[in-house]
Amino acid sequence: MYREIFNEREVKGKGVIANAYTFNILMVAFLREGVIEKVEEVWKEMMERNCAPNAYSYSVLMATYCEDGRMENAMKVWEEMGGEGVKHDIVAYNTIIEGFCKVGEVERAEEVFREMVFDGVECTCVTLEHLINGHCMSGNVDSALVLYKDMCRKGFKPESSTIDVVVEVLCDKSGVFEALEFVGAVIKKHDIVPRKTTYELLIRSLCKGGWMEEALKLQVEMVGKGYAPNLEIYSAFIDGYIKQGDDKKAETLRDEMLRNKIPSLPNCLRSSLYSCFLKLYCGNSRKLPAA
Repeated sequence: MYREIFNEREVKGKGVIANAYTFNILMVAFLREGVIEKVEEVWKEMMERNCAPNAYSYSVLMATYCEDGRMENAMKVWEEMGGEGVKHDIVAYNTIIEGFCKVGEVERAEEVFREMVFDGVECTCVTLEHLINGHCMSGNVDSALVLYKDMCRKGFKPESSTIDVVVEVLCDKSGVFEALEFVGAVIKKHDIVPRKTTYELLIRSLCKGGWMEEALKLQVEMVGKGYAPNLEIYSAFIDGYIKQGDDKKAETLRDEMLRNKIPSLPNCLRSSLYSCFLKLYCGNSRKLPAA
């Protein structure tokens, strides 16, 4: 379709000649749709028309390969970019750093980051967030926290998704109370309101560890921020009370949940909740409610 449009306008002398910006728009559109072969097709036509790609053109093609986990292809484009005398800008660096982090090659990402600093390219908040996410994926929470502190020194404000990633790893590796301390420091430093998923991560971890009073306090705070508890929160509390042998509170929550008609969950979480009901009713030798 796009070829026909270009050819028709050029042949009829409409004065519309496809340039790098035109091809960039097409590649971005196909990348967003996840049609990788079309991005490559547009790039190939760009070369056939002797249209010189700019820095953003190279970054889009690299992002396409990074999204598909094909870092070898992405690095070939990176090298070609430098070979053609096109300077690696912050967009290019961030693209490659994110790509390596996504495939678990955080050390390679750190190497590219050091190269970026050596080349005098200033990092952005996005750069550090990619590295934080990468270290969290590999379970290296200490390195992630060092990068977070570096982010604060530079005056950057982390995205909520990055906060959640750090919180989840802290809960798994260091304990929920260190995660709570981290969230408290983030709120104080950046004057932000944690999103619902942050509260859910913390409440789940508190309930799992048997700290039900602390979980209740956090749930009250969550509701005060306008976040209604969902089935995942109910499931965490019910399971926590069952583990403590407090079947009365567990059943009260179960009745409250059914009465309030909490929206349904994905199958994986619904199975977890039903497992809680099994523990509750089997422990009390009661008949399970009808589905």
